Amino acid sequence: MLSEAAQVMPYDRAWVTNYDPLAGAVEVLGIAGEKGEHKKDLKPGQRLTLDASASGWAVRHRKPRVDHDLASTQGRFLDHKHLYKDRFRSAMVVPFFVRGQVGGTITFASKTPMQYTLPDARSLEPLIAKLGELLQQPVSSQVARPPAGSPDEAPAAPASPVPSEPLIRKQERQAAIGEFSAFLATEVREPLASIRAQLEEITGEGILEFDPQTRVENAMRDLIRVEAILNEILDFAKPLELNRRVCRVPDIIEAALTVVATELEMNRTRVTKDYTANLNQVRCDEAKMQQVFLSIFKNALEAMTPGGHLHIEVSQHRSGRHPDVQILIRNDGVPIPTEHVGKVFEPYFTTKRSGTGLGLATVKKIVEEHHGQISIASGPGQGTAVIIRLPAWFRGGAYRHRGRRRPPPRPR
Repeated sequence: MLSEAAQVMPYDRAWVTNYDPLAGAVEVLGIAGEKGEHKKDLKPGQRLTLDASASGWAVRHRKPRVDHDLASTQGRFLDHKHLYKDRFRSAMVVPFFVRGQVGGTITFASKTPMQYTLPDARSLEPLIAKLGELLQQPVSSQVARPPAGSPDEAPAAPASPVPSEPLIRKQERQAAIGEFSAFLATEVREPLASIRAQLEEITGEGILEFDPQTRVENAMRDLIRVEAILNEILDFAKPLELNRRVCRVPDIIEAALTVVATELEMNRTRVTKDYTANLNQVRCDEAKMQQVFLSIFKNALEAMTPGGHLHIEVSQHRSGRHPDVQILIRNDGVPIPTEHVGKVFEPYFTTKRSGTGLGLATVKKIVEEHHGQISIASGPGQGTAVIIRLPAWFRGGAYRHRGRRRPPPRPR
Protein backbone atom coordinates (compact mmCIF):
# COMPACT_ATOMS: atom_id res chain seq x y z
CA MET A 1 0.00 0.00 0.00
CA LEU A 2 2.78 2.45 0.89
CA SER A 3 4.70 1.59 -2.30
CA GLU A 4 1.52 2.37 -4.25
CA ALA A 5 1.24 5.67 -2.37
CA ALA A 6 4.73 6.64 -3.58
CA GLN A 7 3.35 6.91 -7.10
CA VAL A 8 0.89 9.57 -5.94
CA MET A 9 2.75 11.35 -3.15
CA PRO A 10 6.57 11.73 -2.88
CA TYR A 11 8.05 10.83 0.49
CA ASP A 12 11.30 9.84 2.15
CA ARG A 13 9.50 7.97 4.91
CA ALA A 14 5.86 6.98 5.37
CA TRP A 15 3.81 4.91 7.78
CA VAL A 16 0.26 3.75 8.41
CA THR A 17 -1.40 3.66 11.83
CA ASN A 18 -4.52 1.92 13.07
CA TYR A 19 -6.76 3.74 15.55
CA ASP A 20 -7.75 1.78 18.67
CA PRO A 21 -10.71 3.58 20.29
CA LEU A 22 -10.59 1.48 23.47
CA ALA A 23 -6.93 2.29 24.08
CA GLY A 24 -7.32 5.91 22.94
CA ALA A 25 -4.17 5.53 20.83
CA VAL A 26 -2.92 4.77 17.32
CA GLU A 27 -0.68 1.80 16.55
CA VAL A 28 1.96 1.85 13.81
CA LEU A 29 1.16 -0.92 11.31
CA GLY A 30 3.97 -0.52 8.78
CA ILE A 31 6.78 1.84 7.75
CA ALA A 32 8.29 2.40 4.31
CA GLY A 33 11.12 4.48 2.93
CA GLU A 34 14.28 5.64 4.63
CA LYS A 35 15.06 3.79 7.87
CA GLY A 36 15.66 5.67 11.08
CA GLU A 37 19.15 6.34 12.38
CA HIS A 38 18.24 5.92 16.04
CA LYS A 39 17.35 2.87 18.11
CA LYS A 40 14.25 4.59 19.51
CA ASP A 41 12.73 5.44 16.13
CA LEU A 42 9.14 4.46 15.38
CA LYS A 43 8.62 0.74 14.86
CA PRO A 44 5.64 -1.37 13.78
CA GLY A 45 3.54 -2.18 16.81
CA GLN A 46 4.47 1.03 18.65
CA ARG A 47 1.55 3.00 20.09
CA LEU A 48 1.16 6.78 20.05
CA THR A 49 -1.30 8.67 22.22
CA LEU A 50 -3.82 10.99 20.61
CA ASP A 51 -2.63 14.08 22.48
CA ALA A 52 1.11 13.56 21.93
CA SER A 53 1.32 12.68 18.23
CA ALA A 54 0.51 14.30 14.89
CA SER A 55 -1.29 11.08 13.91
CA GLY A 56 -3.45 11.44 17.02
CA TRP A 57 -4.15 15.09 16.11
CA ALA A 58 -5.51 13.98 12.72
CA VAL A 59 -7.69 11.37 14.45
CA ARG A 60 -9.09 13.85 16.97
CA HIS A 61 -9.74 16.57 14.37
CA ARG A 62 -10.86 14.10 11.68
CA LYS A 63 -8.95 16.06 9.03
CA PRO A 64 -5.48 16.21 7.42
CA ARG A 65 -2.58 18.06 9.00
CA VAL A 66 0.41 19.60 7.17
CA ASP A 67 3.57 20.85 8.94
CA HIS A 68 6.30 22.76 7.08
CA ASP A 69 8.65 23.19 10.05
CA LEU A 70 9.09 20.11 12.25
CA ALA A 71 11.41 22.07 14.54
CA SER A 72 8.32 23.87 15.88
CA THR A 73 6.26 20.69 16.47
CA GLN A 74 8.88 18.11 17.52
CA GLY A 75 8.51 19.18 21.16
CA ARG A 76 4.74 18.57 21.03
CA PHE A 77 4.44 15.42 18.91
CA LEU A 78 6.48 12.27 19.48
CA ASP A 79 6.28 11.13 15.85
CA HIS A 80 7.61 14.52 14.71
CA LYS A 81 10.39 14.27 17.28
CA HIS A 82 11.61 11.06 15.63
CA LEU A 83 11.47 12.72 12.20
CA TYR A 84 13.26 15.86 13.35
CA LYS A 85 16.14 13.80 14.78
CA ASP A 86 16.61 12.26 11.32
CA ARG A 87 16.66 15.72 9.68
CA PHE A 88 13.19 15.63 8.11
CA ARG A 89 11.74 19.03 7.28
CA SER A 90 8.04 18.61 6.45
CA ALA A 91 5.23 16.11 7.00
CA MET A 92 1.58 15.46 6.19
CA VAL A 93 -0.87 13.21 8.08
CA VAL A 94 -4.17 12.14 6.49
CA PRO A 95 -6.87 10.19 8.36
CA PHE A 96 -8.82 7.39 6.68
CA PHE A 97 -12.28 6.17 7.62
CA VAL A 98 -13.83 2.75 8.18
CA ARG A 99 -17.66 2.55 8.29
CA GLY A 100 -17.87 6.28 8.88
CA GLN A 101 -15.45 6.25 11.83
CA VAL A 102 -11.76 7.18 11.86
CA GLY A 103 -9.85 3.96 11.22
CA GLY A 104 -6.31 5.35 11.35
CA THR A 105 -3.87 7.60 9.51
CA ILE A 106 -1.22 7.59 6.82
CA THR A 107 1.81 9.85 7.31
CA PHE A 108 4.20 11.16 4.64
CA ALA A 109 7.50 12.79 5.63
CA SER A 110 10.11 14.51 3.48
CA LYS A 111 13.52 16.06 3.92
CA THR A 112 12.49 18.71 1.42
CA PRO A 113 11.04 21.88 2.99
CA MET A 114 7.45 22.85 2.08
CA GLN A 115 6.92 19.49 0.33
CA TYR A 116 3.21 19.14 1.14
CA THR A 117 0.08 21.30 1.05
CA LEU A 118 -3.47 20.60 2.21
CA PRO A 119 -4.77 20.30 -1.40
CA ASP A 120 -2.33 17.36 -1.78
CA ALA A 121 -4.53 15.39 0.59
CA ARG A 122 -7.34 15.41 -1.99
CA SER A 123 -5.15 13.56 -4.50
CA LEU A 124 -4.88 10.76 -1.95
CA GLU A 125 -8.64 10.20 -1.70
CA PRO A 126 -8.72 7.06 -3.92
CA LEU A 127 -5.84 5.54 -1.96
CA ILE A 128 -7.40 6.49 1.38
CA ALA A 129 -10.72 4.93 0.33
CA LYS A 130 -8.91 1.75 -0.71
CA LEU A 131 -7.08 1.61 2.62
CA GLY A 132 -10.37 1.98 4.51
CA GLU A 133 -11.95 -0.81 2.48
CA LEU A 134 -8.94 -3.04 3.10
CA LEU A 135 -9.16 -2.65 6.87
CA GLN A 136 -12.94 -2.99 6.76
CA GLN A 137 -12.82 -6.54 5.37
CA PRO A 138 -13.45 -9.07 8.14
CA VAL A 139 -10.84 -11.74 8.66
CA SER A 140 -12.54 -15.05 7.87
CA SER A 141 -12.24 -17.68 10.52
CA GLN A 142 -13.34 -20.34 8.06
CA VAL A 143 -10.59 -22.62 6.83
CA ALA A 144 -11.05 -24.62 3.66
CA ARG A 145 -11.66 -28.24 4.65
CA PRO A 146 -11.12 -31.27 2.42
CA PRO A 147 -14.14 -33.34 1.41
CA ALA A 148 -15.35 -35.91 3.91
CA GLY A 149 -13.70 -39.27 3.44
CA SER A 150 -10.70 -37.87 1.57
CA PRO A 151 -7.21 -38.93 2.72
CA ASP A 152 -6.44 -35.31 3.66
CA GLU A 153 -9.36 -35.08 6.08
CA ALA A 154 -8.09 -34.41 9.59
CA PRO A 155 -9.32 -36.60 12.45
CA ALA A 156 -12.17 -35.16 14.43
CA ALA A 157 -11.08 -33.16 17.46
CA PRO A 158 -12.27 -34.42 20.83
CA ALA A 159 -15.36 -32.70 22.13
CA SER A 160 -14.66 -29.78 24.45
CA PRO A 161 -16.00 -30.02 27.98
CA VAL A 162 -19.27 -28.18 28.56
CA PRO A 163 -18.50 -24.94 30.46
CA SER A 164 -20.05 -24.53 33.88
CA GLU A 165 -22.90 -22.13 34.56
CA PRO A 166 -20.74 -19.64 36.53
CA LEU A 167 -18.16 -19.65 33.72
CA ILE A 168 -20.87 -19.00 31.12
CA ARG A 169 -22.21 -16.08 33.18
CA LYS A 170 -18.68 -14.67 33.56
CA GLN A 171 -18.05 -14.93 29.81
CA GLU A 172 -21.40 -13.27 29.04
CA ARG A 173 -20.63 -10.46 31.49
CA GLN A 174 -17.18 -9.91 29.96
CA ALA A 175 -18.68 -9.86 26.47
CA ALA A 176 -21.30 -7.31 27.57
CA ILE A 177 -18.61 -5.13 29.17
CA GLY A 178 -16.56 -5.34 25.97
CA GLU A 179 -19.50 -4.29 23.79
CA PHE A 180 -20.41 -1.42 26.10
CA SER A 181 -16.77 -0.26 26.26
CA ALA A 182 -16.56 -0.29 22.46
CA PHE A 183 -19.76 1.78 22.32
CA LEU A 184 -18.36 4.33 24.80
CA ALA A 185 -15.08 4.53 22.91
CA THR A 186 -16.58 5.12 19.46
CA GLU A 187 -19.87 6.88 20.19
CA VAL A 188 -18.83 9.00 23.19
CA ARG A 189 -15.06 9.40 23.39
CA GLU A 190 -14.55 10.15 19.70
CA PRO A 191 -17.16 12.96 19.58
CA LEU A 192 -15.74 14.40 22.82
CA ALA A 193 -12.25 14.39 21.33
CA SER A 194 -13.54 16.11 18.20
CA ILE A 195 -15.34 18.78 20.25
CA ARG A 196 -12.23 19.42 22.33
CA ALA A 197 -10.10 19.69 19.19
CA GLN A 198 -12.43 22.34 17.74
CA LEU A 199 -12.48 24.30 20.99
CA GLU A 200 -8.67 24.19 21.08
CA GLU A 201 -8.57 25.68 17.60
CA ILE A 202 -10.98 28.48 18.54
CA THR A 203 -9.12 29.43 21.72
CA GLY A 204 -5.74 29.19 19.97
CA GLU A 205 -6.71 31.59 17.19
CA GLY A 206 -7.17 34.51 19.61
CA ILE A 207 -10.27 35.79 17.82
CA LEU A 208 -12.58 35.78 20.87
CA GLU A 209 -13.08 38.64 23.26
CA PHE A 210 -12.25 38.14 26.94
CA ASP A 211 -15.68 36.98 28.17
CA PRO A 212 -16.39 34.42 25.39
CA GLN A 213 -12.77 33.24 25.63
CA THR A 214 -13.19 32.62 29.38
CA ARG A 215 -16.41 30.70 28.84
CA VAL A 216 -14.87 28.49 26.16
CA GLU A 217 -11.85 27.79 28.40
CA ASN A 218 -14.19 26.81 31.26
CA ALA A 219 -16.05 24.47 28.90
CA MET A 220 -12.69 23.01 27.86
CA ARG A 221 -11.78 22.27 31.48
CA ASP A 222 -15.12 20.50 32.07
CA LEU A 223 -14.69 18.56 28.84
CA ILE A 224 -11.20 17.43 29.84
CA ARG A 225 -12.58 16.26 33.21
CA VAL A 226 -15.32 14.25 31.45
CA GLU A 227 -12.70 12.72 29.14
CA ALA A 228 -10.56 11.76 32.14
CA ILE A 229 -13.52 10.01 33.81
CA LEU A 230 -14.41 8.22 30.58
CA ASN A 231 -10.81 7.09 30.09
CA GLU A 232 -10.75 5.73 33.65
CA ILE A 233 -13.93 3.73 32.99
CA LEU A 234 -12.57 2.34 29.71
CA ASP A 235 -9.20 1.50 31.28
CA PHE A 236 -10.97 -0.43 34.05
CA ALA A 237 -12.97 -2.42 31.48
CA LYS A 238 -9.87 -3.50 29.55
CA PRO A 239 -8.07 -6.75 30.43
CA LEU A 240 -4.85 -6.12 32.32
CA GLU A 241 -1.59 -6.72 30.49
CA LEU A 242 1.05 -7.55 33.10
CA ASN A 243 4.78 -7.19 32.51
CA ARG A 244 5.97 -9.46 35.30
CA ARG A 245 9.45 -9.61 36.70
CA VAL A 246 10.99 -10.53 40.05
CA CYS A 247 10.80 -7.56 42.44
CA ARG A 248 11.32 -6.63 46.07
CA VAL A 249 8.11 -5.27 47.57
CA PRO A 250 9.88 -2.70 49.82
CA ASP A 251 11.53 -1.20 46.72
CA ILE A 252 8.13 -0.72 45.04
CA ILE A 253 6.70 0.84 48.21
CA GLU A 254 9.64 3.24 48.50
CA ALA A 255 9.15 4.31 44.88
CA ALA A 256 5.46 5.01 45.56
CA LEU A 257 6.31 6.98 48.72
CA THR A 258 8.68 9.13 46.66
CA VAL A 259 5.79 10.11 44.37
CA VAL A 260 3.64 11.30 47.31
CA ALA A 261 6.56 12.71 49.35
CA THR A 262 5.46 16.33 48.84
CA GLU A 263 1.90 15.63 49.99
CA LEU A 264 3.16 13.72 53.02
CA GLU A 265 5.42 16.63 53.95
CA MET A 266 2.70 19.25 53.44
CA ASN A 267 0.34 17.26 55.70
CA ARG A 268 3.14 16.66 58.25
CA THR A 269 2.34 12.95 58.04
CA ARG A 270 4.59 10.69 60.10
CA VAL A 271 5.54 7.55 58.17
CA THR A 272 6.86 4.51 60.01
CA LYS A 273 8.08 1.37 58.25
CA ASP A 274 8.78 -2.16 59.40
CA TYR A 275 10.28 -4.40 56.71
CA THR A 276 11.12 -7.95 57.81
CA ALA A 277 14.71 -8.89 57.00
CA ASN A 278 15.38 -11.51 54.28
CA LEU A 279 11.97 -11.13 52.66
CA ASN A 280 11.04 -13.35 49.76
CA GLN A 281 10.69 -11.57 46.45
CA VAL A 282 7.51 -11.54 44.34
CA ARG A 283 6.97 -11.82 40.60
CA CYS A 284 4.83 -8.88 39.58
CA ASP A 285 4.28 -5.93 37.28
CA GLU A 286 6.23 -3.27 39.12
CA ALA A 287 4.36 -0.30 37.58
CA LYS A 288 0.94 -1.82 38.32
CA MET A 289 1.86 -2.62 41.93
CA GLN A 290 3.22 0.90 42.38
CA GLN A 291 -0.20 2.11 41.17
CA VAL A 292 -1.79 -0.06 43.90
CA PHE A 293 0.31 1.48 46.68
CA LEU A 294 -0.14 5.03 45.34
CA SER A 295 -3.92 4.65 45.39
CA ILE A 296 -3.86 3.35 48.97
CA PHE A 297 -1.50 6.13 50.12
CA LYS A 298 -3.66 8.83 48.52
CA ASN A 299 -6.81 7.45 50.14
CA ALA A 300 -5.00 7.43 53.49
CA LEU A 301 -3.91 11.07 53.05
CA GLU A 302 -7.52 12.07 52.35
CA ALA A 303 -8.71 10.28 55.52
CA MET A 304 -6.02 11.67 57.86
CA THR A 305 -5.85 15.10 59.45
CA PRO A 306 -2.53 17.02 59.33
CA GLY A 307 0.02 15.38 61.59
CA GLY A 308 -1.41 11.89 61.06
CA HIS A 309 0.43 8.59 61.20
CA LEU A 310 0.92 6.17 58.30
CA HIS A 311 2.40 2.78 59.21
CA ILE A 312 3.70 0.33 56.60
CA GLU A 313 4.68 -3.22 57.45
CA VAL A 314 5.99 -5.95 55.11
CA SER A 315 6.43 -9.47 56.44
CA GLN A 316 6.40 -13.16 55.57
CA HIS A 317 3.08 -14.99 55.93
CA ARG A 318 2.13 -18.61 55.46
CA SER A 319 -1.51 -19.61 55.13
CA GLY A 320 -1.09 -22.72 53.00
CA ARG A 321 1.54 -24.70 51.23
CA HIS A 322 3.55 -21.76 49.95
CA PRO A 323 4.49 -18.53 51.72
CA ASP A 324 3.10 -15.09 50.92
CA VAL A 325 4.53 -11.63 51.27
CA GLN A 326 2.10 -9.64 53.41
CA ILE A 327 1.82 -5.85 53.20
CA LEU A 328 -0.04 -3.98 55.95
CA ILE A 329 -0.77 -0.27 55.41
CA ARG A 330 -2.49 1.41 58.37
CA ASN A 331 -3.55 5.03 58.87
CA ASP A 332 -5.03 6.72 61.94
CA GLY A 333 -7.53 8.80 59.98
CA VAL A 334 -11.30 8.91 60.05
CA PRO A 335 -12.55 5.29 59.86
CA ILE A 336 -14.74 4.02 57.05
CA PRO A 337 -18.41 3.74 58.10
CA THR A 338 -19.30 0.14 58.95
CA GLU A 339 -21.96 -0.03 56.24
CA HIS A 340 -19.38 1.00 53.60
CA VAL A 341 -16.49 -1.32 54.51
CA GLY A 342 -17.87 -4.21 52.46
CA LYS A 343 -18.44 -2.00 49.41
CA VAL A 344 -15.17 -0.09 49.03
CA PHE A 345 -13.78 -2.50 46.40
CA GLU A 346 -16.97 -2.55 44.34
CA PRO A 347 -16.75 -0.76 40.97
CA TYR A 348 -18.39 2.70 40.88
CA PHE A 349 -18.97 2.82 44.65
CA THR A 350 -17.80 6.16 46.01
CA THR A 351 -18.70 8.69 48.68
CA LYS A 352 -16.68 11.47 46.99
CA ARG A 353 -18.40 14.16 44.95
CA SER A 354 -15.83 13.99 42.15
CA GLY A 355 -14.86 10.31 42.34
CA THR A 356 -15.65 7.54 39.87
CA GLY A 357 -15.49 4.72 42.41
CA LEU A 358 -12.86 2.88 40.36
CA GLY A 359 -9.70 3.60 42.38
CA LEU A 360 -9.94 0.77 44.91
CA ALA A 361 -11.80 -1.45 42.43
CA THR A 362 -8.75 -1.16 40.16
CA VAL A 363 -6.48 -1.90 43.14
CA LYS A 364 -8.40 -5.12 43.83
CA LYS A 365 -8.32 -6.08 40.14
CA ILE A 366 -4.53 -5.65 39.96
CA VAL A 367 -3.88 -7.58 43.18
CA GLU A 368 -6.11 -10.47 42.10
CA GLU A 369 -4.48 -10.59 38.64
CA HIS A 370 -1.25 -11.24 40.57
CA HIS A 371 -3.01 -14.16 42.32
CA GLY A 372 -3.02 -12.14 45.52
CA GLN A 373 -5.60 -11.16 48.09
CA ILE A 374 -6.64 -7.81 49.53
CA SER A 375 -8.81 -6.95 52.52
CA ILE A 376 -9.65 -3.89 54.56
CA ALA A 377 -10.51 -3.32 58.22
CA SER A 378 -11.69 -0.08 59.77
CA GLY A 379 -13.17 1.03 63.04
CA PRO A 380 -13.31 3.81 65.66
CA GLY A 381 -10.01 4.32 67.44
CA GLN A 382 -8.06 2.08 65.06
CA GLY A 383 -8.23 3.95 61.77
CA THR A 384 -8.10 1.90 58.59
CA ALA A 385 -5.80 -0.99 57.66
CA VAL A 386 -5.35 -2.48 54.19
CA ILE A 387 -3.79 -5.94 54.02
CA ILE A 388 -2.36 -7.33 50.77
CA ARG A 389 -0.93 -10.81 50.34
CA LEU A 390 1.11 -11.70 47.27
CA PRO A 391 2.55 -15.16 46.46
CA ALA A 392 6.27 -15.36 47.18
CA TRP A 393 8.38 -16.06 44.14
CA PHE A 394 9.77 -19.53 43.61
CA ARG A 395 10.87 -21.49 40.56
CA GLY A 396 10.30 -25.16 39.93
CA GLY A 397 9.05 -25.69 43.47
CA ALA A 398 12.32 -24.42 45.01
CA TYR A 399 12.32 -21.24 47.05
CA ARG A 400 14.47 -18.36 46.05
CA HIS A 401 15.22 -16.71 49.37
CA ARG A 402 17.61 -13.84 48.73
CA GLY A 403 19.35 -16.01 46.15
CA ARG A 404 19.62 -19.18 48.27
CA ARG A 405 17.75 -22.44 47.88
CA ARG A 406 15.55 -23.57 50.71
CA PRO A 407 17.47 -26.25 52.69
CA PRO A 408 16.16 -29.83 52.38
CA PRO A 409 14.13 -31.20 55.29
CA ARG A 410 16.07 -32.93 58.01
CA PRO A 411 15.78 -36.73 58.11
CA ARG A 412 13.68 -38.05 60.96
